This record gives sequence, structure tokens and C-alpha cells, in this order.
Amino acid sequence: MVSFQAPAGSLAGAKTFRFSAFADNSTTLALLVQIGSVTWMAPFVVNKGAWQKVEISVDDLLPLAPAQDGAPLRPAMEQATALSVGDAAVLIGLLGNDDIARLLGIVPGPRMLRLDSFSVSTEALPGAYTARDGTIYADTFVRPQLGWIALGGATLRRLPSRVPDERGLEARYEQTAQRIIAFMRPIPRGKLKGMGRLEAGIASTKGAQIV
Repeated sequence: MVSFQAPAGSLAGAKTFRFSAFADNSTTLALLVQIGSVTWMAPFVVNKGAWQKVEISVDDLLPLAPAQDGAPLRPAMEQATALSVGDAAVLIGLLGNDDIARLLGIVPGPRMLRLDSFSVSTEALPGAYTARDGTIYADTFVRPQLGWIALGGATLRRLPSRVPDERGLEARYEQTAQRIIAFMRPIPRGKLKGMGRLEAGIASTKGAQIV
């Protein structure tokens, strides 16, 4: 990962992070914000060989470790000490388990990451998680990047659509033995409180079991 050590109090009032990212392989990257002993994270997808514009709200950040009872629901940016951008596959690799790496399709080797035009501002962004008419939308797809984690070699892109305002996710992958294919959307703690069911529209080019 690449890191910037923030002077004390310099990020007070920060609401939005903007930058562009480029990688030489399709992967999930993450913006990390260090506050005390807690690391806050917002993942995003970068596809091989293409610059990806990224806009992340402070409200998109989630604690990297399971939150303890009484822990804050959002980061206190005035206490932030470091900003980092890292490869999520490397974070998983830090577990030090080769079997997990193979299961998730993580292939070690040289990588290249480029960042450009990194800025922090007090401008607020529209919510990526919204509630309307008693429904929680886990992703409104209003960000230029996809805020998902892709595992098993899946490539994630925005859903091609001919219908105005229809937004979604397309995953392309190859089924292989002894490998998990997954794409995950982290959500804020407590966001689904009181909800009674989960609902999604899914289509597949071939028959599949989805969990």
C-alpha cells in the first residue's frame, strides 16, 4: 500500500476523498483511514489497464475489524493520522495462509499501482446507502467506482443497460475446482436493523447456484 501521514487535526471536517487509480491487473483496492487503533476501509474495484475515478464519502468508511459494542458508527476525522490506498488481495495475503489465498484465487507476483489527483474536501456526497419507503438500498451505484470486493478472479463492471436510470453490477468469472467466486458489498453496522427480507434481481448466462 501507499500511505500519507496526516498532521494532527489536518483532516478535521473532511467529508469526501477523490482520486484516480490505475492497476496493471483487475483487483479490489481499498482506501484506508487510520484513527487511533482502528482502521476504517472503503473497498473499490479497478479493472486492468484502465484509470478508475474514485469518490468516497466518510460515511462509506467501515471498520476493518469487527466493531465492538459502543464503538463509533462513523470515523472521527479530526483524529485521523494516516491515509492509505492498498491492494485488498495483499491484505488477505497477510493472513499468511496459502490455502486461503488459493481458495480465493489470489496469485502472488509483481504489481503496479498508480494514483493521481488525490484530494480531500469538506463537500458532502449523495449517500451510497439510502433508505426510501421502508427499503434499504445496499448500493445506489451513484459513485463512479464499484464499492465491492471481488474474490476468486471475478471481474466486476457496471451492468450494461438500455433502460434509463437502471443501475447494477455485472460479474464475469470462470468456475474452477477448489476456488470460491464471490463479490461482496460491505454495509454499515446497524443499517439493516428491523428489515424482514433481502431482495435482488439476478440473471446468469448459465445455470448456477447462488448463495
